[in-house]
Amino acid sequence: MNIRDLIGRPWALPCDPPDSFDCWALVEHVRAAHGLTVPFIVDKTQRTIELVRTIQRPPTAFKRLDAPKRLCVARIGKTHVGVYLGSKDVLHCQNGRGVVMDRLRDLSADVTWWEVADGHN
Repeated sequence: MNIRDLIGRPWALPCDPPDSFDCWALVEHVRAAHGLTVPFIVDKTQRTIELVRTIQRPPTAFKRLDAPKRLCVARIGKTHVGVYLGSKDVLHCQNGRGVVMDRLRDLSADVTWWEVADGHN
């Protein structure tokens, strides 16, 4: 998969990857394309409510990292996620912007790094 081909795809809820994404669906899509998983959250009808709850209080299926590693989950602020691509780039999808790649220094919110804990793939 060419990550750059995703840039510009629209944000939508419900989304229909790979044609449109919400932030969590983008994380799932990119990680799956690289043979990585994330824990299933919910079906699309309850996605928004559960996504916000999960991002605010990550379940035990995630462990916090001290430093980013390629393709880890980037929690941006309290209600948004993306994928760390390395070289200080984060791919994420926002309402009004669609899929974008931003430099860490350009993100306005605090970013924390998360990985799927052992046994939760």
